Amino acid sequence: MFHQPEILDTRHHGELRYKPLARYDFAREQMLVPLVAAEVSRIAREMPVVFPGGDDGLPQALAGLAPGENLHIADTGKWLGRYVPAVVRSYPFRLTAVDGEDRERLLIQIDRAAPHFDSSDGERLMDGNGVASAVLRRARDVLMALHRDEQRTRAQVAELAEARLLVEKEIAVSGGGDDARGLSGMRVIDRSALRACSGDTLQRLHSSGALALAYEALLSLTNLDDGLLAERARVNRADIGDLLGDGDDAISFDFDNL
Repeated sequence: MFHQPEILDTRHHGELRYKPLARYDFAREQMLVPLVAAEVSRIAREMPVVFPGGDDGLPQALAGLAPGENLHIADTGKWLGRYVPAVVRSYPFRLTAVDGEDRERLLIQIDRAAPHFDSSDGERLMDGNGVASAVLRRARDVLMALHRDEQRTRAQVAELAEARLLVEKEIAVSGGGDDARGLSGMRVIDRSALRACSGDTLQRLHSSGALALAYEALLSLTNLDDGLLAERARVNRADIGDLLGDGDDAISFDFDNL
């Protein structure tokens, strides 16, 4: 989403003004949108939730059927859904880690190319003395809360991986005929492995919140059958059944109606 990331500083951005916009065009190419555990229950009502490779990556909302595609953004720039993910709402701000003398520091980074900074009638990010304005303080508070949620979520994903509850599935996207594209490297909750968990493991996952994350992510996969992605493509229901239960490794989408 960030096309021109810059660390915020008084020398380069002291006169910069910010104006909130109701358009989400900047996320139009985000097929995968990072999530924190606290919002997965809301996202799960509308979008499939998958997990990247690695043992502690953030869960991701599957927003499109091909890389560089987000079907949850209308031509008008409106978000098509009841809930907008936190990382999208916090744009054009984010935190970035830089090495300090004795420890890592978190600094605010902006997308200087964002249209939010094009307006001359927006609110200044800093006053004449370089002190953060109210809008910048609010952004900082949101980013710090999001960072803490990300840390908790990574720990929960690591627990799911340790319990062997994440399994990689290849998502095969077909355009009809012999033209097919595969979306690989994504993991989902292994329903069979979840059923086979011991009582002690379930209790540990429940205590940390990882069990709720697992169930929410598992239920979210029904959106492949009747959510927005299914509305934009004819989905092979038999393959979706394989994903939700025991069976083949493939999920197939049919692009004939696009």
